Amino acid sequence: SETAEQLAVADASIARLEGRRAVELATALDGARADLERALAESARLNTELHDTDRRKNEFLAMLGHELRNPLAAISAAVQIMRISGHDPEQIDRARGITERQTQQLTRLVDDLLDVARVTRGKVSLQLERVDVAEIVRRAIDVVTPSLAEKSHRFELHVGTPISAMADPARLEQMVSNLLTNAAKYTDAGGQIHLVLERDGDASEPGHAVIRVRDSGIGIAAEMLPRIFDPFLQIAPTLHRSGGGLGIGLTLVNHLVHLHGGTISVTSELGKGSEFVVRLPALPAAPKAARVVHPPAVRPTHPRQRVLVVDDNTDSADMMAELLTVWGHDTQQAHDGLDAIKVATEFGPTIVLLDIGLPGIDGYEVARRLRAMPQTQDAMIIAVSGYGLAVDRARSTSAGFNLHLVKPVDIVALRRVLSTGTIPVPALATVG
Repeated sequence: SETAEQLAVADASIARLEGRRAVELATALDGARADLERALAESARLNTELHDTDRRKNEFLAMLGHELRNPLAAISAAVQIMRISGHDPEQIDRARGITERQTQQLTRLVDDLLDVARVTRGKVSLQLERVDVAEIVRRAIDVVTPSLAEKSHRFELHVGTPISAMADPARLEQMVSNLLTNAAKYTDAGGQIHLVLERDGDASEPGHAVIRVRDSGIGIAAEMLPRIFDPFLQIAPTLHRSGGGLGIGLTLVNHLVHLHGGTISVTSELGKGSEFVVRLPALPAAPKAARVVHPPAVRPTHPRQRVLVVDDNTDSADMMAELLTVWGHDTQQAHDGLDAIKVATEFGPTIVLLDIGLPGIDGYEVARRLRAMPQTQDAMIIAVSGYGLAVDRARSTSAGFNLHLVKPVDIVALRRVLSTGTIPVPALATVG
């Protein structure tokens, strides 16, 4: 019948629709399964990276403890030697030299840690100026010469035509010294280290200042090359620890190079050494200008100062006051902000060495109050603090400080200031 035929047609249509729907559902299911597999694979990859990062962080923290304890152990032993050696000048002199060297090592470690933290978070601003790249390179070599001499490395320097660049001189020196230190660390005694400075590009164009540091050291495995600038990464972390350091120098170099608009690359073969190549935008040669000679400024000398030392760490205050006394100055101490105001009123210091982080009122407020007092309004107020960021220095200046020194204080710079009673030219506003 007609009705039966219509029902049959309807049943066939439904079957076809169900078939297409089944295909669509199967296709959707396959797509969902593929998406899930990709998500699981990505999750596994991220989990592996997380574990790897955590492992490297733990290795770094263990190494940090090792590197901090080593100089502390040497300093502690040196102190004991000086305590029991009586008046043996040779023993005392040796212990003093050990203390100085290990203190410098601790300072470098802390500086590296702080620099990496600042640079990786974008907290470093460059102080750009036109620099002679060769001059900066030679300054960096002076810094690492003791490390090169310690292992009798054969060092060669090749400098081409004069090259100028727009760079932060302190950071450029840091880049080169870190690369040289890294080369010295992973090159056995008697090995070779070469530094080449040259200009690339056409002579009519500024081109780039190219700094090559090549060594004959242990080299870098091929699988590590893509990650060589990663933080916490160590080359052979259980070996060559006699060189010291935290293994973050290359991370710092990489960030500083890119902040200067440059590039850095590395080639290496395991057992045959490495070469790091830094390229920085060069400047056109500057026209020669007539040399202007300025007569030296006449500085009055103040061989004996009245120095107020303000620090809540009594050991630090005691040692600084003792050092100043040995230098021939009169000293008084205070260990909090309000006591500093009281002592300054009675003592009338010509120079105040003032910590920032004080109990009661902080060093900034103390400086402002000292500037308002007739007894100290003309005193030289020097911040001596563990806070050394640009914002800290700016706050010091606005509070009335003449100078900002970062702990541990550069003793040579401090003595120069105390011996003249004035800030040397150029100003030491950012020493430390």
